[in-house]
Amino acid sequence: MLKRLRVDNFRTLVRTTFEPASLSLLIGDNGSGKTSLFEVLDSLRRLLVDGARVADLFPAGSLTRWQTEVVQRFELRMEVEGGAFDYHVAVEHLPDQGKVRVSEERLDVGGRPLFRAQHGKAQLYRDDSTEGPPLLMDWSRSGIAALEPSPHNTQLVRFRQACSRILLARISPTTMLGRADGEAAHPLPDFSNFAAWYRHLSLEQPERMRDLFEDLGRVVPGFEKLTLVAYPDNVRDLRAKVLCAGKECDYRFSELSDGQRSLVALYTLLHCGVRPGGLLLLDEPDNFVALAELQPWLVALADRLRTMDCQAIVISHHPECIDYLAGSEILWAKRAEGGATVVGPWQFDASKALSPSEAIARGWADG
Repeated sequence: MLKRLRVDNFRTLVRTTFEPASLSLLIGDNGSGKTSLFEVLDSLRRLLVDGARVADLFPAGSLTRWQTEVVQRFELRMEVEGGAFDYHVAVEHLPDQGKVRVSEERLDVGGRPLFRAQHGKAQLYRDDSTEGPPLLMDWSRSGIAALEPSPHNTQLVRFRQACSRILLARISPTTMLGRADGEAAHPLPDFSNFAAWYRHLSLEQPERMRDLFEDLGRVVPGFEKLTLVAYPDNVRDLRAKVLCAGKECDYRFSELSDGQRSLVALYTLLHCGVRPGGLLLLDEPDNFVALAELQPWLVALADRLRTMDCQAIVISHHPECIDYLAGSEILWAKRAEGGATVVGPWQFDASKALSPSEAIARGWADG
């Protein structure tokens, strides 16, 4: 579970601290930094798990505009079975050389060191806190991402596995086409690679497909199942079987409406993306779906989060979503006079006899 994220010098996030609960609703005006928090978490996953280059994740344009500092700092505290992990990375921009590099990186568990790196030189520590071999690292990437698992660094691997379960969903149905050139173990934030992700899921989690299709049959009229049609060169085309006037029709996935594709993505996320110890970052999941379609999904999501011991943070402006999640923690992101983002709890005042969404709409909410 993510306990704390600290960010400095990333867009509007300047010494910003974010401390979510197991289920949190993140609200605030447009431009208040909500999506930036999600993007930092997704970028840290890509840094630590995929081995992505820091220049691709944190380009010069992500530096805070009103500061001259050229170092960005990111800190994570995550509670994972086996201990509390504290991770810190400093990303240094060298504008005169056109370079971005990791100048410092460290990982601790329970206050004990697991990894230390500074200026390209790294020190690995074993699970028993004894020093392992010194290492040279590629400054353009995380040193932790490059390490191979061994019997002596199981704690570090456990942290990296926890980071791999961070999933950002900012579903854009217009980008969700049906062609899958291969498999994708992780969806892109906009779900544009949904067909490739579904292809992977159908092989890795086939037991989940029946329940997924049953749920989709309740919310998409006539829906029966998804299929993958084989083409040359290992290409697959995602199709939907739908009953129309009593006859089974075969639709290309791209022929479904935006709302139908959104529902397919949301319920696939529900059945296959909610994993034990995972962290779901849901950015406006209510886009493109009707009110009557949204509430059953929210109820099912809350139940599944409890069952799977999974954490979720939801950004939403939708009244239905706000009012349903008002019983969980509500965090308010705001920027005073267009400055740095500050995130803090919002306690809804029920004495005003308004719903939380109405209070926000009338400007009676203050973080």
